[in-house]
Amino acid sequence: MLPDVCVTAVSSKSLERAGAFAQAEQIPSYYDSYEEMLKKEALDAVYVATTMNFHYENTMLALKYHVPVLCEKALTDSAAHAKEMFAFAEAQKTFLMEGIWSLFTPKTLKVREWVRSGRIGSANLIQANIGFSAPKDPESRIYNPALGGGAMLDLGAYMLAVPPFMADQELEDVSGFTVWGFNGMDEKIFMDLKLTHAVCNVIGSVDTSLPEECLIAGTKGYIRIPRFHSGNTAFLYDGSGELLEEFRDEKSVAFEYEIAEMIRCVREGKLYSERVTPALSIRLAKICDRFRTK
Repeated sequence: MLPDVCVTAVSSKSLERAGAFAQAEQIPSYYDSYEEMLKKEALDAVYVATTMNFHYENTMLALKYHVPVLCEKALTDSAAHAKEMFAFAEAQKTFLMEGIWSLFTPKTLKVREWVRSGRIGSANLIQANIGFSAPKDPESRIYNPALGGGAMLDLGAYMLAVPPFMADQELEDVSGFTVWGFNGMDEKIFMDLKLTHAVCNVIGSVDTSLPEECLIAGTKGYIRIPRFHSGNTAFLYDGSGELLEEFRDEKSVAFEYEIAEMIRCVREGKLYSERVTPALSIRLAKICDRFRTK
């Protein structure tokens, strides 16, 4: 845990759930009304971790009370809502960031450092996959459209943001297709990303378990990143496949780094993070719109 962070209140639509969570995590106050919490508590920031269908509503409410927001990915259900959220945050002069936590971990930064320092030469080919097999439950978060289900909203931020960031390149274009499945949801996503210098093929799935590995290949070698969005290891190889260096991070608590970024930005009076910018979040939402439209 971060030494200068204290969770003082939690809210849920269910007082029972909020109370159970507060007791388990030793949080002093709990509510069954988000607005009541915002009115009564002197909060420095809030983390929105409700199901995706409530992100817009919950975030806009916090911004109304001038409370900085870190909102779990996907930020919201449409590019139109994303634009509205950032416009309102700017009007309220209040910080807002989408929580793409994988962009802040030491492992991700180490891979980016290897690429930037030329350890694999010019990065020009990337392959990545991420996926799991979710139960076919029409009421679940994954397979209920009313809860913002589907592969794109659950995995899209990882697929679109993490490989380009690791490769230190900009995302220039996206093509691909969606495979629709149980309960009419987008179960599998296949995308080809054109980056500044590299091409990237990425697969995401909520009905098939995948190794969740990323490979970044260059003119002098390659980097293998197991569980690229959440793991804590990375391996650097030369062009002949000899292991040159490995990175292991056994101490980190994954979400602490995006929280630290929010704290830094708020203390410096910023309205957004330079790493997960409003432009990036809006662009990701636009691409999600495309792949979620039949």
